[in-house]
Amino acid sequence: MSAIIITPAFSHARHELHRAVQLSGLPWLPEYEHSDLPRVRSILIEEALRHGAERVLFVDADTIPLPADLCRLAEGDDVTPERAVWGLYPLREGDRWSVCPEEPEQAEQSIARGQQFRILTGGLGVCAVHRESLERAVAHSPTLEESSGLTWRPFCVPFLLGGKYYADDGSLCLRLRTSGTALWCDPLIRAAHAVTRLVRDIG
Repeated sequence: MSAIIITPAFSHARHELHRAVQLSGLPWLPEYEHSDLPRVRSILIEEALRHGAERVLFVDADTIPLPADLCRLAEGDDVTPERAVWGLYPLREGDRWSVCPEEPEQAEQSIARGQQFRILTGGLGVCAVHRESLERAVAHSPTLEESSGLTWRPFCVPFLLGGKYYADDGSLCLRLRTSGTALWCDPLIRAAHAVTRLVRDIG
């Protein structure tokens, strides 16, 4: 299986997201009624890899990508063991994008030109990561076992490093980067972010 979409959710996924995934034709692993997102993200990654996915598409329950962009992330040649690709969506506040570029000024120019640029971190609302990148990111991490017997690896478990806090998305990004995966953003791939309304773009 070439690609699987994973979506953790506190309660539900937006109906617009259901429709987008349906139209993309891609397999989907949603997980509902869980408040511990770092744990659930990590477990969903394990499930996707057990299903044989060559790449994992991260899509949050409150982001709404176009079906064509999901297919682009699932099939594009630029998602490799050495390279992961993020799309753009606005943060909840709607004041900036969900990625942190390596070179902010150059990133602004790249966004205007529709060219890819490198990032340090990005939210896990819409992105694609190759299975080899994920396996490499936790190659030296312990396997965690719960009382139920469920086992999983800490792909997205937050941590502190050098006085900085890395949440679930930032922790996965750092694990990927330090294990040899470059993080890129494709500004042509965009998604809405639904909070109380759809934030469709940033001026």
